Amino acid sequence: MYALIKKHLFAATALLTISIGVAGCTNPPAPAEHPNTNALLTWQQAKASTQQRAQEIAALVPAAQVVNVESKDTGVLLSCTSTKHSWNGWVIMTVTSDTDVRAVIESIGSHFEGSTFQVATDNDIEGDLRVQLVAADGEESYLVSQDADPNLIRISGSSACFTLPDGVYPGGDF
Repeated sequence: MYALIKKHLFAATALLTISIGVAGCTNPPAPAEHPNTNALLTWQQAKASTQQRAQEIAALVPAAQVVNVESKDTGVLLSCTSTKHSWNGWVIMTVTSDTDVRAVIESIGSHFEGSTFQVATDNDIEGDLRVQLVAADGEESYLVSQDADPNLIRISGSSACFTLPDGVYPGGDF
């Protein structure tokens, strides 16, 4: 009986070893390209589009509550994949001291319900509301949140992914 079990165990181990060896000899499938990645999108277009959308989001705050809107001229590139990047930047809004920032952020989320953006809300570590807007393709996204200063609202934007031209290093400001 022991010899029969040993024989079947040896056969199973040999079959497993052969299967692993054969699988290791085949080429793995190439990673699939994200179907909605626009290979023709430049970093300049991605930046301009993201900045414009962030300004549109900022414009949803009633003008009477806005003291200042500061849009950073430059941002940074973050990796989407080993060959694709996204442009990332932000807008910081100063609002009046009597502004209910939570209500403003809720209204921004409500504005985008039913749009091409998926809307998700949660609370940060301080318990402040934040709203994330993610495009249907999962690439372009915005996070609207209260900054550490209670009179500041931050709109962080991340563009759709793009390929940098050959020779362009992704570090530094863009």
